Amino acid sequence: MSVVLSQKEIDELLASFGGGQAPAERGQEPKEDRPVRVYDFRRPDKFSKEHLRTLQMLHETAARHLTTAFSAYFRSMTQVSLNSVDQMIYSEFARSLASPGILAMLSLAPFPGNAVLDMAPSVTFEMIDRLLGGDGWQTERGRAVTEIEQAVVQKIVQVFLGGLREAWEGVADLSPLMVGLETNPMFAQVVGPNETCVMMGFAVRLGQTRGSLNLCLPFVTLESVLPKLSAQQWIGAAKTGEEGGQTLARSLELAPLPLSVELGRADVSVRRLTSLAVGDVITLNAPSDRELVVYVGNRPKFVGRPGTIGSRLAIQITGLADQEEGVLE
Repeated sequence: MSVVLSQKEIDELLASFGGGQAPAERGQEPKEDRPVRVYDFRRPDKFSKEHLRTLQMLHETAARHLTTAFSAYFRSMTQVSLNSVDQMIYSEFARSLASPGILAMLSLAPFPGNAVLDMAPSVTFEMIDRLLGGDGWQTERGRAVTEIEQAVVQKIVQVFLGGLREAWEGVADLSPLMVGLETNPMFAQVVGPNETCVMMGFAVRLGQTRGSLNLCLPFVTLESVLPKLSAQQWIGAAKTGEEGGQTLARSLELAPLPLSVELGRADVSVRRLTSLAVGDVITLNAPSDRELVVYVGNRPKFVGRPGTIGSRLAIQITGLADQEEGVLE
């Protein structure tokens, strides 16, 4: 007895032998192809967009802390801003390094592994010169740092790590430490060349000199803290109240303010002013026994008596100034 196949069974049988597909049934539309997303296995994206946004907010806060800390440390107006947050593999970061360079190896305990801070020679040599008593201008910059300069660089890196620690307070209690200094990029291999990293690029302006500080954080270092790197958790964990006030107070304590004392005032003609010589005396409008006004910035804050300490002039604070004394012009 012969078996009669239905049309549907015949179509399925032909499709199985021919490698094709059976015609769509009536009333059914063919499925659309899904879009294909290109993925480069040599450059895996291990940081999500949310991770990168949170890292950007964290290090923008670090840049603000560093602006205050560097200005106080170098006694000169210093501007630090976050320029970029880029995800890359370590070999790309290594190829961008100058040789000789200034590379600080960092430990960010309790995070595992090490990070790298690339310091542009242009601004680093100016920082070194200012700390050693110079005016900040260096003509010889295309060289490696000396042993004495390495000790100064370590102090600069400590200030940088202080700003980094304060910015990360809402996420992790960091104990950052500089563990080494390299001038050859070949000896700064903290992870494998194909390991994913994120690089924070800081732009630094000190006086008339501009440069950069590039912080490279490997994925293995940040992997344990990735669940906390969301904007909601970071903002929610930000410290407020009394502790936040203490942080603000510490930042304000680092802000430099000029202190000046007004001995008195006198009206002098231009003719007499141009004829002044060593030993001439100018009579002031203040008696010698009157307490002097001490100005903080250009505002009267204290009163005191003049004197000397050794060979230096000094002022002894005796009380608070009358706020109606006026602004120092």
